[in-house]
Amino acid sequence: MVLGACGRIGFGPQMAAVDAHSDADAVALDASADASADASQLAIMYVGPFAQRHPGAGVTTDMFTATAHAAGNVIPMQLGCGSTTRPTGVAIAANGWTFHQLSQPNGVSPLWTSRIVAIAPDTAPVTITVTWTGSPCEIGTDVLGDEFSGVATGLTFGILQGGAYTGNGNCSGAITTMTPNEGIWAACFASSSVSAIGPGYLKGADDGGGDWAEYRISADPSGTIETPTFTNAGAYLLDVLTLRSN
Repeated sequence: MVLGACGRIGFGPQMAAVDAHSDADAVALDASADASADASQLAIMYVGPFAQRHPGAGVTTDMFTATAHAAGNVIPMQLGCGSTTRPTGVAIAANGWTFHQLSQPNGVSPLWTSRIVAIAPDTAPVTITVTWTGSPCEIGTDVLGDEFSGVATGLTFGILQGGAYTGNGNCSGAITTMTPNEGIWAACFASSSVSAIGPGYLKGADDGGGDWAEYRISADPSGTIETPTFTNAGAYLLDVLTLRSN
């Protein structure tokens, strides 16, 4: 496919890891809490898509309405900008909400993303504004977000670690769990169009422009290598986050 999501075009092979396993969203955990987790505490549940945005080329400010299903639910998100100019920043804001930015815009030209997590304060509809700076995002932007219940919401916001992976072809990455029974959430920002989710995963948010999210609620022990994958042709930027159960 030459033309795909957000009017993006195909690019030559670029295979590289972008801050995988080593960026600021890798956090220390309380060892005593880790020891209490076991297979009987498989508490994480997928609630549904929270944000599925594909506003089109050159939209550096996007406003939309979203509603959480329950206060305390955790929402991992990917914000994407397609451009040959690297963005200097991205901001997301909504009245009464706090969004925690786990990574500044990173990637390989022309795909840039930022990982975000929020904890829903209530179930009232809210207007969310996403603003990119330093880039025209001339190829397009996206927002993918899914809502989960049963995620630990302490100082780490339930996020244990994360990484971004870039390449050409199937959108894939690998991340190692830190506690038992983690949830794995992944979002693929693609230059063409994602066409299928990987084995063992379920589809999450879909922005309608070729960019998808997927998730897996595992019953795996700590130290398990998880490999979220999407069927894809062309360049991609994959964001992965792991979620810790209560």
